[in-house]
Amino acid sequence: MNKQLLLKHKFQFVSFCPVFHNREGGRSRIQVNDDFHLLHITRGTGAVFINHQRYALKKGVVISIPPFVEFYFNLNLPFEMLNIHYRVGLDNGDPLDAQAGLPLLFKPRAFAAIENLLRQMQAVTGDEITRHMTLAFMAHEIVSRHFLANPLEPKSGHVPDARIKQGFTLLASPRCLKYDAAEAAKVSRLSFSRKWTIDLCGLVGSKNKARWYSDENNNVIKYGKCCGNVFHQFG
Repeated sequence: MNKQLLLKHKFQFVSFCPVFHNREGGRSRIQVNDDFHLLHITRGTGAVFINHQRYALKKGVVISIPPFVEFYFNLNLPFEMLNIHYRVGLDNGDPLDAQAGLPLLFKPRAFAAIENLLRQMQAVTGDEITRHMTLAFMAHEIVSRHFLANPLEPKSGHVPDARIKQGFTLLASPRCLKYDAAEAAKVSRLSFSRKWTIDLCGLVGSKNKARWYSDENNNVIKYGKCCGNVFHQFG
């Protein structure tokens, strides 16, 4: 794929999410993101299933998950990954993922240098704006390194699920002030049982980007922010 496309690209940093699992392994819930999800595996082993296709995970591996594509994990503990969420647009305004993207799995030769930058991102402090702008600059450097070191692959066969995309659109709309599971299921054309298996990450209210899921009683539960340099420890 012609990398000339990137000469005047538009980069949007969404979030930096270090994730550490040390208590509960096995299969995770199905997840979907509305942005590129770049996973840097820094500790442990396991597998990620993208549209039910298995990709082995170990230190030094990077996984690039396109927007609106279902994935889930099966992990051996302890396990750590340092994740960057971002979007890239072309000069004409089209999203890059409409044409091409990074390989779903690759192993950077300079992973140690990449991990060093990611550790520096974990150490960033300051007020909200300072942290976000600093992280955005560092994330762009990491993503740019990956683009330079890897071939851009034509749009993959991992077709986004339109039903999930509709659900994200609802969550991101200004009128969505409270998560309404019934409305989300209706808009997405998903049954309640199907909806409960999906980890939705969207805008709730005007500022708080958070992950939500429902329990066995259909109560919606917020379990963690996904922004800035928040550190998540599950289990």
